[in-house]
Amino acid sequence: MEIIEKENYILYDIKIEENDLNTPINLTGQTFLTKFNGSLFKHINQNNSKIYINDKEQETFSAWNKFDQVGEFQIKIVLSEILSDLTFIFYRCGKITKLDLSHFIMDNALTLEGAFEECENLEEINMENCNTEKVENLMGTFSACLSLKEIKGIEHLNFKNVKSMECAFLNCSSLEKLNLSQLNVEKVENMLSLFKGCTNLTELNLDGWNAVSAVDMGCMFQDCTNLKILHLNNFKTENIQNMTEMFRNCQNLTKIDLSSCKTNLLLGMANMFNGCKNLSEVDLSSFDTSLVVNMDSLFRGCENLENLNLENFSTENVIKMQSMFNGCKKLEKLNLNNFETENVTNMHFMFNDCENLSEINIDNFNTTKCTNLHFLFAGCKNLKNLNLSSFNTENATYLCNMFQNCESLKELDLSNFRTEKCINMANMFENCINLEKLDISHFKDNSVIFMDSMFTNLPKLKEIKVPLAIVEMAEFFECPIICKNVISEDKEHCKKFRKINIDKDTNKCQYIEIDAITREEKILYEADEIGEIIKIVNNK
Repeated sequence: MEIIEKENYILYDIKIEENDLNTPINLTGQTFLTKFNGSLFKHINQNNSKIYINDKEQETFSAWNKFDQVGEFQIKIVLSEILSDLTFIFYRCGKITKLDLSHFIMDNALTLEGAFEECENLEEINMENCNTEKVENLMGTFSACLSLKEIKGIEHLNFKNVKSMECAFLNCSSLEKLNLSQLNVEKVENMLSLFKGCTNLTELNLDGWNAVSAVDMGCMFQDCTNLKILHLNNFKTENIQNMTEMFRNCQNLTKIDLSSCKTNLLLGMANMFNGCKNLSEVDLSSFDTSLVVNMDSLFRGCENLENLNLENFSTENVIKMQSMFNGCKKLEKLNLNNFETENVTNMHFMFNDCENLSEINIDNFNTTKCTNLHFLFAGCKNLKNLNLSSFNTENATYLCNMFQNCESLKELDLSNFRTEKCINMANMFENCINLEKLDISHFKDNSVIFMDSMFTNLPKLKEIKVPLAIVEMAEFFECPIICKNVISEDKEHCKKFRKINIDKDTNKCQYIEIDAITREEKILYEADEIGEIIKIVNNK
């Protein structure tokens, strides 16, 4: 036993309620967990400690195995040795409301892993004078301290040997402000979910953090939904590999400055800013993304982002780009001319609901490996021109809803599209209300199963070229705009459809020509008002 000269004690308050009466409390510490005292008492016994309750020394621990009265009690534990293993020392101490460690000697402590985890009623911790110089592990230290509002002295703690801060403040949902700018985090490798779920945190100061050893920052600020001010001046990274979901659902952040970050080893940044709906400015000018594999939903839901400069982005190794800009409602221009997409397999929803996007440069997009292109431009209501000349869709299986609600498009050149492997084309051009011409005469139906509502609501369509095979598959004449109710009573003839003739004076269909048993035979049907010319091309 190590005898120490100055008094070494822990002081804490617990609150006993009616339903806690006569509940056994193991003060001898023979069990790992107890209802009130966590695992602290696994370290102590009558030979190395004294226990005081409301300043009254307890002669035997067993006398206090149960509380027989309601109220608030102050417990003081005087230790005659220095504890080295503080793992889960107060884990699940659900009744502690205040904890004073200002006289607790932890000079030899190597770990504070889970030390206060799930102390759900703990409101205040005093760590003034605590010596954490030897501590290497802070994993989950304050995790799920749902009522914690203040950690006195945390700004003066010595973290110079700490390697892991994973989940250290996870779900500390009552913390409002933290200034950790003075902490030394040079050796910290793991910052995964460090502040995740701090839903009431409004201001966080990490200025000057020299996180040069950090490899993982995934989910670091995720679900900090009320965070408005995040100080990241001179926030340095050199070995970072994971930033996945780093700022996800930081709904009230308006600016993020990562200009001092070095990211040449970065592999993952999926969902990094997903749900940052008030973000208007983000500086990624220093980012090197040459090794990044996943950019899934990178800026998804950034509803107020007006400008985005990604000219420094390198994407040659990226495989996933789905929903990358999904819901960026205020973006007006996007230059992605530098994007290399030859390895991308998923682009679905990439620009979905970018409703103010009027100019986009994707002239160099290579989509040869893409299998999913559904909802790619859906909801791009202001997009007037779209150059898809570099697109190769030979491996695409999903093209459904690809241009749905592109209300400003007048023409689409899809001459290079190949559809041999496509399964689903449903709603592909639905609600392109200004589309005037469309040529998909080269489309194949080899694998197509779904084509419903493919041409729904195209009121200005003047010319369309469609292969007969697709007409047969789609039951073309059930489309309410292109031809209202035509041949609804005779679908067998519909399958042999050849062409529609329009009376130019009345703009009404004169007749519908259908293949019959003999070449001379023609079956004529009247039709409702439709576009000026509809051409069906039989490419069988």
